[in-house]
Amino acid sequence: MDLIELRDIYKTYNLGEADRTKLGYVASAFGIFSCISCSLVGVFPMNSLSVHDVVAYSFFYNGLVAVTLFTLVILFDRQNKLSKWLLIPGIITVISVPFGDGGNPSP
Repeated sequence: MDLIELRDIYKTYNLGEADRTKLGYVASAFGIFSCISCSLVGVFPMNSLSVHDVVAYSFFYNGLVAVTLFTLVILFDRQNKLSKWLLIPGIITVISVPFGDGGNPSP
């Protein structure tokens, strides 16, 4: 695990800590697991495709769950602890998922 992933884990934890709700902590857990999976994508290169696929999908789907939950945390934040401007990238991310290729390889 290099410094970039450690920094991302720290940021993800702090985002959940800033809100101090159960949903924020759950979102942080998914985000941290996604950061760890991102590190493991480099550990298991394409040479071992079955393991690489598991950690890559873990990274993508846990990251998507974390973004979705953080978007909900920000949306329902009544005390305005987090900027509502953070809703824009969250909503764009969640809406764009159905328009992706779903992991299907190109022909």
